[in-house]
Amino acid sequence: MTEDQKALILETIDLMSRVFWGVDAQFTQTLWDDGLSDFLKELNEFVDGTIDSEIDEMNRIKETFDSADDLHSELNIAYVALFVNAKEGLQVPLYQSGYLPGSSGLMGTSSVGMKELFEQQGLSLTTCHNEPADHLSIELEYLYFVLKKGWEEEDEKRINEAKRFVNEQLKGWVGDFAMRLRKADTPLIYSPFASILDKVLKHLGE
Repeated sequence: MTEDQKALILETIDLMSRVFWGVDAQFTQTLWDDGLSDFLKELNEFVDGTIDSEIDEMNRIKETFDSADDLHSELNIAYVALFVNAKEGLQVPLYQSGYLPGSSGLMGTSSVGMKELFEQQGLSLTTCHNEPADHLSIELEYLYFVLKKGWEEEDEKRINEAKRFVNEQLKGWVGDFAMRLRKADTPLIYSPFASILDKVLKHLGE
């Protein structure tokens, strides 16, 4: 993998982590202004053209709005309905525990396991929005740190840990997460972003 490809992967992981914390107005404006188009084109080339449909879907979604402000407002509404609170029950949990058979729910074994992984890397969870440690964005932040340090320091132990984490922990439940989003009511850009993340993780785990 080239240095440019490594930088692209890290940028992707960071972007996905920020998206699933909830997009801010600046991100929405960047999306509206096609500020991600070059990045997505480069990423598509890296994953052998497999995210064409997701890029097209995001563009179609944008075309249904009159302004970046309108899009941002709907993204905030959708985020709450999908991931935070809904009358019919939460459609798409942002926590790994929500996808494990027989899970005890939030703060279950997957959250405890993530806390242990953070401690092993000398990381703190104190700045993680008071969310359980198995929140998707927190798991992506862990992957970003381990992969970045591994590549920068040529640390095979960390590089192998990143690959293990992708293959044994992230890939399985992120695939289910992306599938639920595709079936959800009005997932807007969150669905194509989740699908892109799923495909990138599968590519990274090979």
